Amino acid sequence: MSFLDRGSGHYFFCSEEIDEFEALCGPVKPEVFFLSSDTILQDLKRLHPQLEIHSYAQMLYTGDGDFDMKEFDWIEFRPMTREDLPFVVATQDSDEFDEAYFAYRIANGPAICAVEKETGQVLGYFMQHNDGECGPTYVSEKCRNTGMGTELLKRITKAALDAAPWVIGLVRPENTPAQAIGFKIGYQRCLKEVLWCYDTTIERRKK
Repeated sequence: MSFLDRGSGHYFFCSEEIDEFEALCGPVKPEVFFLSSDTILQDLKRLHPQLEIHSYAQMLYTGDGDFDMKEFDWIEFRPMTREDLPFVVATQDSDEFDEAYFAYRIANGPAICAVEKETGQVLGYFMQHNDGECGPTYVSEKCRNTGMGTELLKRITKAALDAAPWVIGLVRPENTPAQAIGFKIGYQRCLKEVLWCYDTTIERRKK
């Protein structure tokens, strides 16, 4: 089974057999796609060495969206604006996403940031990718272990629920701190990991 997400232009494949995957994928030759299971990972690497493949834990929000929002004396939360773009570019290191992508995500949201009340300095942010999952994210060194990351996740999840009936996050399997934050506010980890793949020989779209 396969389907094309209209928002991102990315294909999602559900297949447990390499022959089935080849039959589904061959006609469309996607530059970026998701695979719902890692059972054919080794065959995928063997047949498609041009693919860069990353495994992610799927975190599905299963709560009711009724969050107890914590407020800080010295921090306020607000939607991100175009003026925040230079800070995002400076704090993200990715070969896949560029300034145009981040500008598009800020403009089309949701994208939430935390700023220091006294100075207006951005201390952290949470955005949503084109294909719906939570990210990219950043929390400054001075704000780690303060609970601000949890509050940002609450707010981006709330905003995402206003636009869609479900919210999902993709987290590296070894990133247990990020998963713990998700568990705290109502996310559950799916049993299967998802493979995120892109063709390194194709000039990828940034939006």
